[in-house]
Amino acid sequence: LLLHDLGVVLDFRDEAGEPLSAEGVLNPNWVTNAVYRLITDREVRTTAAGRLSPAMVRRILEDYRPYQRDLILHLLQRFELAYPAEGAWYLPGAMPQDEPSDAAPERWEGALRFEYRYEELPESVITRFIVRGHEWAQHVWRWGALLTWGEGRALVRADVAARKVEIFIAGPETTHRDFLALIRGHLEVIHKTFTQGVGKEAFRVDEFICPPEYPGLWLDYRALLTYERDGLSEIPGTWQGRTIRLNVTAVLNGFSTPERRRAERERWFPEEKGVEEIHYHYHEGDRSVNVQGDVERALLNLGDENRIRQRITTVDPAIQETLTALSQAVEAMLPHLSAAQAKETRDDLQRLQDELAKPKPSQKWYRVSIEGLKQAAKDVGEIGVPVLTLAGKLLALLP
Repeated sequence: LLLHDLGVVLDFRDEAGEPLSAEGVLNPNWVTNAVYRLITDREVRTTAAGRLSPAMVRRILEDYRPYQRDLILHLLQRFELAYPAEGAWYLPGAMPQDEPSDAAPERWEGALRFEYRYEELPESVITRFIVRGHEWAQHVWRWGALLTWGEGRALVRADVAARKVEIFIAGPETTHRDFLALIRGHLEVIHKTFTQGVGKEAFRVDEFICPPEYPGLWLDYRALLTYERDGLSEIPGTWQGRTIRLNVTAVLNGFSTPERRRAERERWFPEEKGVEEIHYHYHEGDRSVNVQGDVERALLNLGDENRIRQRITTVDPAIQETLTALSQAVEAMLPHLSAAQAKETRDDLQRLQDELAKPKPSQKWYRVSIEGLKQAAKDVGEIGVPVLTLAGKLLALLP
């Protein structure tokens, strides 16, 4: 009778299309009331410094049954409000605001530096990042975290007043780009949640890099990508009162791989997809050229003695964009897999990319590769959610 009177039932699901919990929740206030009580509890926010012990959960939610408390804790993590560690739950939003001495920027002299600058910086950006990256965290406070990954070290901190998130990467140079990509991958997933259904410009985020050899010199990352795309090899700059010349590609190579930059340009400048690259697949007796996107500005000389015998196939831009995003998500997931599983996952991704580059991809083989990626993603829990989501989207786009 109640549902008949309401006339509507809402079914909330996660990015992979799975229910948020095995139990259905008809009254959302039942959840929000419990969450509010946990995150605003005086002991949690003062003496406990954001650490929520099982005894505290029982005290705060004394009118909830044990399995219901477990459900609430699961939803806390699902909505990136808390994370489990050492037999307790930690709420970044309730942690102390004072930074540790190791977070002082002067301690990171010579580090690789990357910055996100916002028109408005929601406080939830940094707390959600802490939840997503807590397994690498060595020290966490309200506005940031000190992280370690392999031999690399990182500081990620938010300055809400200045509307920016700063990233410092130290340690072996060989780990800089991968560690930065891992951190940026999580932040970009968070950023997307603010633009869904409203467009990118509704939540503007600018990106800047500071080359270690030029401390204090900030460069617009997206502008550098544009220079590289347009073939501008060097640009002038002013540093410490003198003019310098910067090699665009050399500077960018310190922060990201050419493959990642290509994917970023395609995401930011979708009208230019496919102009830069042509994939040529040669088979004796049968040649094919797979051209991504619009070829209006491309010059193609095909065939023997100018006789065109090739078959040109245009890749669906939506498929290419989804495959690029999936590849980035898989790369971000690899450090969380065992060495053997990471190798198998890389092989699955490579087979998928190779198969989809063919004029007529085999459904049998690309489905096998996608299922392999999905299984690896399921093994790493929340970290694998972007892979599961993008794999499902790619399958829906493919024939």
